[in-house]
Amino acid sequence: MFTIKNESESTRIELTQVKITGMNVNKEFSAINENVTVSVTAINNGKTGSKNITVYSNRFPVGFAEIQLQYLEEKTFEIPVNLKGMGINKITVSDAPQLFRNVFVQEAGAVASTDELNLFGRIKENILKVSIVVVFLVFAVILYYVRNKLKDESIIKVPSQGSIDDDAENSLSGLKHELTNKMDELSSKMKDLMKKKQ
Repeated sequence: MFTIKNESESTRIELTQVKITGMNVNKEFSAINENVTVSVTAINNGKTGSKNITVYSNRFPVGFAEIQLQYLEEKTFEIPVNLKGMGINKITVSDAPQLFRNVFVQEAGAVASTDELNLFGRIKENILKVSIVVVFLVFAVILYYVRNKLKDESIIKVPSQGSIDDDAENSLSGLKHELTNKMDELSSKMKDLMKKKQ
């Protein structure tokens, strides 16, 4: 008696089954004809063997590599590519189009220095830490300002209830007197202007 068993992906370890698990690019900005390194991570779930991997830029092949892996071995391979298309280049690898990175290619003189790009990359990666530091610094400056303001202010004497009314009356009459003086000054200036125009 014979039984026929269907082969499945899990039981066919007699074949090489290389799967791309990750992809990265060493630069986000590049000059025309400058080499860019594409790192491809792959795992072999089948028999020891090799596989050809193609790197594409905007669906156009720009790099090739043959990778060899043992059973259940996972490894990262670096593939150098040369980008010649100006603008945004969408970098993908064969068998894993869902994994992609964008590289902006521009003229050689327009590319920022490596140090500037590294600094920008670090800030971008640690945006939360940078935000916390900025908030802390702003808070410290405000606290320092308020502390100095409180130091400079003299102690205010609190008057008794009876003198509050007198002070209010005095301040109102002083304000009225000051406003009257200002109005007189403005009216005299207006008269002078009218005379000059005539």
